[in-house]
Amino acid sequence: MLGPYCVVHESFSPIETVYGYVEQPRIAPGVVALELTRFAQSLGPFTPKESGNDPEVVKGQKIAVGSCISCHGVGNAGGQDGPPWTVLADRAVNSKDTFRQKVKEPRSLNPSSHMPPHPTFDNNTFNALEAYFKAIKAEEISR
Repeated sequence: MLGPYCVVHESFSPIETVYGYVEQPRIAPGVVALELTRFAQSLGPFTPKESGNDPEVVKGQKIAVGSCISCHGVGNAGGQDGPPWTVLADRAVNSKDTFRQKVKEPRSLNPSSHMPPHPTFDNNTFNALEAYFKAIKAEEISR
């Protein structure tokens, strides 16, 4: 799957652990270009403006950006392989049980899903994700 990837050193070790999420190196299978951008262009669209100081929203953002951004995006930022970020926000807020099942074991809902499973995500991890996506959804509605 193609999408945005972080460039990591060969001796990468995770520095980010938030609840059941542990940062993982991602190796791009077919890099076709490297683009250096400002924060506002790359991660800015994924940052809630109003509730960005809420600790659970911040944790949820770290988890979402670390786990989801390679395949899901906002406009040209992020991956283009899965449903857009606004769809993720809607599912996380309005269909919590289905969202949790899809993230934990995507093939249980769709046997041909390409989404990687996240079996280590616990209730705290999902609560943080849901707080983050609720903040994203609130901003989407207020626009």
